Amino acid sequence: MTIAIVLVTHESAAVIGSCLAALAGIGNLEVQLVDNASTDATVAIARRWGPRVTVLDRNRGFAAAANTGARLAGADHLCFLNPDCVLTIEAVSAARTAWRARPDAVLVPDFRQCGTLVAGRQPGYSRAKLLADLLEMRAALPRVRARLLRRPAYHDHRWHWPLGACVFVPRPVFDAIGGFDERYFLYMEDCALGAAIHAAGGEVVSLPVVLEHIGNGSSAISAERRLMLLESARLQWAAVHYGRPTAWAFGALLGALACARR
Repeated sequence: MTIAIVLVTHESAAVIGSCLAALAGIGNLEVQLVDNASTDATVAIARRWGPRVTVLDRNRGFAAAANTGARLAGADHLCFLNPDCVLTIEAVSAARTAWRARPDAVLVPDFRQCGTLVAGRQPGYSRAKLLADLLEMRAALPRVRARLLRRPAYHDHRWHWPLGACVFVPRPVFDAIGGFDERYFLYMEDCALGAAIHAAGGEVVSLPVVLEHIGNGSSAISAERRLMLLESARLQWAAVHYGRPTAWAFGALLGALACARR
């Protein structure tokens, strides 16, 4: 069972070498790297390790680049891997074993980020959870956020999504849901993947392995830019799933909070 590793890079020179070195030690993998117009040494470093490298003319975002990598891959089993995540032979073996028992399952390991264990299989989003996350980003209205966290329906346990640092997806499942939703430039595309899998009757399954993940290390972009992209993605989620009036209301609240802090 050959697995195609799809890597999306953008200004990833600091981490891509270690990531590809780990893949070289596993073997029997197809590696497709799609670069989102990096201006650093990402592409030069990547080419030393021998994956197929596709360089896009501009930064098209994670979802679009990941879909490009999936189209280029020849294998029937895909693994979308962040360049700041180190894949292991144990994780690949666990995925192959799980697929033999459940060929249509979407698989995700757990992650260790800065010494903290983070579950790869995450519960679904609700309006309360989305708003709480937006408030946390702004470090605003802590009492309101605390109330949201206590709501019984804070997590939507009817569905789960895979933390996108490393997710194994059978190609038939990926193709059936249309791949990653390209309305999301960066962030929340893994949540959208989980929602689409659930809508299609599929399931996200945990693998009994833990991978090292730097977290926010895939791309050397500023903290301000990262915050803006994450906030934009969450507002896009609100527009897609709860309607544009909800997204507008959330955005107006964030704008008012920003003005109040000046």
